Amino acid sequence: MADSTPYATIKIEGVDMKSQVQSIDVEDHDRAIDRAQVVFDSADDVSAITREQRKVQINLGWSDQNALIFEGVVMGVKTEASGNGQSRVTVTAYDLSYKMKQNQTKDRYFISGRLSDALKAILADYPGIGEGRIKPDPDPVFTPDKPWGKASGKSDWDFIQDAAVVWKARTFVEVNNNKSQFYFVSEQSLNKGDPMGVLHYCPGGVGPLLEFEYKRIGSGASPLSTATVIDPTTGEPVNQPLPPPADDPPLVVDPTADATFVQAAGVMAGSAGRTKDARPQTVVKGLPSDPLRMQQHIQQDPTRILGYSGRGTCRGTIMLRAKGKVTIKGLPPWAEGDWYVHRVNHIYRRLVVSDKNDKPVDRSTYESKFFVTR
Repeated sequence: MADSTPYATIKIEGVDMKSQVQSIDVEDHDRAIDRAQVVFDSADDVSAITREQRKVQINLGWSDQNALIFEGVVMGVKTEASGNGQSRVTVTAYDLSYKMKQNQTKDRYFISGRLSDALKAILADYPGIGEGRIKPDPDPVFTPDKPWGKASGKSDWDFIQDAAVVWKARTFVEVNNNKSQFYFVSEQSLNKGDPMGVLHYCPGGVGPLLEFEYKRIGSGASPLSTATVIDPTTGEPVNQPLPPPADDPPLVVDPTADATFVQAAGVMAGSAGRTKDARPQTVVKGLPSDPLRMQQHIQQDPTRILGYSGRGTCRGTIMLRAKGKVTIKGLPPWAEGDWYVHRVNHIYRRLVVSDKNDKPVDRSTYESKFFVTR
């Protein structure tokens, strides 16, 4: 069990600034650049020395379990002053992928090697970012007839994000082992790993999962796609639909429940209407005459197969990160299980009060707010 005292430090260019912190909000996102907003209670001091592009490092957690959770550069500094003489400054920082976003000066043109090789070549221009996992699937080979490139005026980050959309991947920079690392991984691999942990909901908010609301909307699921192309070898049309979604699990109700409810459950179980019929279907057009590319383009987003979404708040945990799965228990059977984490906000608020002997007592809080789908 972690110590009950929240822990937070922030360093700007290696200088410890935690004594003036009011709050920290680190947003970890599965597609967007991660962002940190830090509010300081002394605008005069902080705003005088903090400038854009300065390096920011943030540790969060509990006094006996904490880690470097964010590394980036200052994007902006906003100073505010109120009529009562109080002032504060908000520093906004983006993770190191922001440097890739800023670089719009280079032409990129790859006519040999694989996509993974090209990504590593781009990464070499950013020495502050290490190589994490670069495992696209598929990992296409570029040739003079099938190149991959961009002209100057488009950032390296947008160029790589476009590739992630085309080849069904997620790409991001994340702190692991106290170092910012670059990742480019297939969407299918995101759901194959083990969950990061278990959040158990207990009514009354007495467990680690303080609150959770969820809904299922079939039309919010990733579309079931069908495509037809001409096989370049045989000249024959190739039709490729996705396999149909699984049937809903059988309705299970407590036999001792109200008789009207049990009867209603029986009627609904025999209804012709099915949840899977609410999920969108589409036809993918304009694909190249390549059956492998066609199979790739009609894949469902594995993080939105069922059309379920939820958002919640839990006791702060540095292990909860976007781009992975978390198991949620204590819910009805149809909702309990593994959920994909799209976004997490790690929020620390500093509060020090005096006890009856005028001694300072730390009443700071640390919680994690998250958005999940399945």
